[in-house]
Amino acid sequence: MNNYSISVGVIATNESNEILLIKGPIRGWEFPGGIVEPSESIWNSAIREVLEETGYTIKPLEINCIYQNLTKNVISFIMRAFVVSGEARTSKESLEVGFFTREEAIKMINYSNFVDRLNNCLDNKKGLDFEKIISFHE
Repeated sequence: MNNYSISVGVIATNESNEILLIKGPIRGWEFPGGIVEPSESIWNSAIREVLEETGYTIKPLEINCIYQNLTKNVISFIMRAFVVSGEARTSKESLEVGFFTREEAIKMINYSNFVDRLNNCLDNKKGLDFEKIISFHE
């Protein structure tokens, strides 16, 4: 059986171009995100996950990278977003929330593959055409 999970990771920046990170209870510092729920679009999932984990509302800008973990059967969409409102708030998934420069974020993130994702997405100026990603129900 070929059961996949779909996840989103969000590289959200503020007006100072600082990156929003959370400190999770298991993996430490990382960008917010999570699993897309049934009947939920990728972009709505990103908005929900960031709000739940950080207290901030975002405007998704573009999907920059797609990763497929063949071992865990996870497809991850990494997108850029802009923080439009809110105040820092922690949750069971985020022990701390903050904005950091790119250099600070790279030093803080514990998992090298998350650093690679951060760099790949920030360096990918084209992104994927956000308007051409279509969600539908059969």
